[in-house]
Amino acid sequence: LSNREWQGADGIIAADTGELGGQYIVRGLAAVYSRNTSSDLRNYIEDYIGVQYNAVLNNARTQGSSIYSASWPGPPSSTFSGENQTNALSVLIAAIPLREPDGKSGGERVPTPTNDEPNDATSMVGGEAHGERTLNVGVIAGGVVGGLVAFVTILLGILLRKRQRQLWMPSSDESNSQMSTDHMRPFTL
Repeated sequence: LSNREWQGADGIIAADTGELGGQYIVRGLAAVYSRNTSSDLRNYIEDYIGVQYNAVLNNARTQGSSIYSASWPGPPSSTFSGENQTNALSVLIAAIPLREPDGKSGGERVPTPTNDEPNDATSMVGGEAHGERTLNVGVIAGGVVGGLVAFVTILLGILLRKRQRQLWMPSSDESNSQMSTDHMRPFTL
């Protein structure tokens, strides 16, 4: 965007006055990102939303606080506003699909706020986030396999217990045959 009324020189959407229009820009770009678009356009949108994401986390709130201001370039707000929270939430949600595969660890790269540079909103420009965290595929696979093993173990335990009870309990045919030989039957011809 080249109009400075909408965004600053740093690429952060300018402070909203009244309408909170920044959330609509980000939501629209997120919708375009999720469609089949060219990789160049997707990269540009990813970078732009990444800048807004980092601006919301680093500039629009006090560290450790969950209160966001309407102004993404800052300063943080000390008073709660539902409109401001919704505006910031739209950016945080729009950043969810911005995950890229990471060939090194088999996980995925997720944009995270940087702690070493508290006000650097452009730390994810170019798709390179300073504060990357990796989702460990091995842990997920281990949890699934462990759950299946536990399920099979419980199922086998139930089946073995049922079979054991059947072996120890006499069948109804055996008890009927013993009773018929020991007792008299009246009215037999």
